[in-house]
Amino acid sequence: MKSSISNIFGEQVKKYVLGDCISGIGDDAFRGCKSLTSISIPNSVTSIGAAAFCSCSGLSSISIPESVVVIGESAFSGCYGLKKVIVNDIAGWCGIEFGDYLSNPTFYTRNIFSDENTIITNLVVPEGVTSIGAYAFQDCSSLKSIIIPESVSNIGAYAFQNCERLADIYVASSEPVDCDGINTFESINGGIVRDKYDVYNYAVLHVPMGSKENYAAAYEWRYFSKIKEDMEINGKVFYTTLSVNQAGEGYVKHYVKADEPYTIFIGSDEGLRINTVMFNGDDVTDKLVDGYYTTPNITHPSKISISFEQTIDDVKGFAMENNLHVYGNDGSLFVSGITNPQRLSVYSLNGALIETQELG
Repeated sequence: MKSSISNIFGEQVKKYVLGDCISGIGDDAFRGCKSLTSISIPNSVTSIGAAAFCSCSGLSSISIPESVVVIGESAFSGCYGLKKVIVNDIAGWCGIEFGDYLSNPTFYTRNIFSDENTIITNLVVPEGVTSIGAYAFQDCSSLKSIIIPESVSNIGAYAFQNCERLADIYVASSEPVDCDGINTFESINGGIVRDKYDVYNYAVLHVPMGSKENYAAAYEWRYFSKIKEDMEINGKVFYTTLSVNQAGEGYVKHYVKADEPYTIFIGSDEGLRINTVMFNGDDVTDKLVDGYYTTPNITHPSKISISFEQTIDDVKGFAMENNLHVYGNDGSLFVSGITNPQRLSVYSLNGALIETQELG
């Protein structure tokens, strides 16, 4: 049966290794152990009690196992020597219930490490995480960017407060994520908002294409002065492009929802008809239905190329003094009654040149 450890007295304790029979570190367990420099916490521990490491000023680093789900109030109060907190499971860290800002060691470390040597500057919250808890990354001034996946629906109070070096925040959800307070991202010193480091004014909030208006109107997110729509966030493509090119005459680029089909009408001017329609290099002319073509699901920038040819069905027969006859039939041009011409030019009834050929 696993038990909690508590009431370890004496400033003389320097190193402590907890056995895997321990399920929790109780309230005040190492309180006042100023000489404590190292502690090993096993994966069996699920809770760290209130003031558990209070005034352990000699503690310079600590590794929090993924098994921990609760850290009590003021658990690390007075741990002025803390320089490093190691977290090897960001998903688990996002789910920890912190009692207050002094229960999170980042209040002193100002950073999070993924291992002994790697500081996290670009935070990627794993897909599947649904909530980022209160105080989770508070005071992590080492963070430069955050990627919040589409699965996240809630961000707790103070979760990113005082992350003053944040330059880019990427949110993959098209619907604004619920935030539990205006203080989720703000920078505060002694209760006063520091304009110089205010993330709302200086960081760029990246949101999916088409969702800027929603975020600009949503509680918390509306305070960001820089909101940018992206077609792709963290490998998830929201919009892509479909370029429609009339051979040799430029193209029109359409922004379309990713991984969906797109239907386009292909028409032609009088005297012209469609020759070929190509989609990403494949001939799809025979897939036109009454002038409409529906693409497969578009997952990347794509292109439709269209070529036209002039019709000759409207060329009417006529006779000249030398009995020359020209007529069109089912797209073919027939000429008779001509003797040794050097050049033959054919025009439509509206005067447009259809074709010129050197003969003889």
